[in-house]
Amino acid sequence: MSNRKSAAEPRGAGDDPFAAFFEGVEQSASHRLGLAKLEFTEEIVNRMHALRLKKGELARRLGVQPGFVTRLLSGRNNFELGTMVKVSMALDCEFRCHLQAAGTETMWMDFLKEEPARPAADWQSTKYKRVSSETQLSITDESLAAAA
Repeated sequence: MSNRKSAAEPRGAGDDPFAAFFEGVEQSASHRLGLAKLEFTEEIVNRMHALRLKKGELARRLGVQPGFVTRLLSGRNNFELGTMVKVSMALDCEFRCHLQAAGTETMWMDFLKEEPARPAADWQSTKYKRVSSETQLSITDESLAAAA
């Protein structure tokens, strides 16, 4: 009898040296550190886009040279907690850190504490005609075509 599996039998991760290697890499601290850096960097970039903030403006808010921001966003930076907090503050955010238990999934939701102030509508009343309930409106085929 042979210990060799036939081609029809499924192979497990234990049988595939590449799968076993990559599974080990995914569990390594260096891999997880790289993922954490990438996630934080992506959050910085997304927040900068949301604020329409350029690297130079972020550098000004942080009180650093623009090259420092470039290095932060390069993915080669080893973030310190203090730097992460300062960047968060410069982006009008709160820094949050979370430990996720193995076998669970974390989902983040941000809720507004209050409705943000909105600027008053910029319109000129002279451009519009007041319509009352007594005003008769005539709708013609021409006006419908023009509106479409």
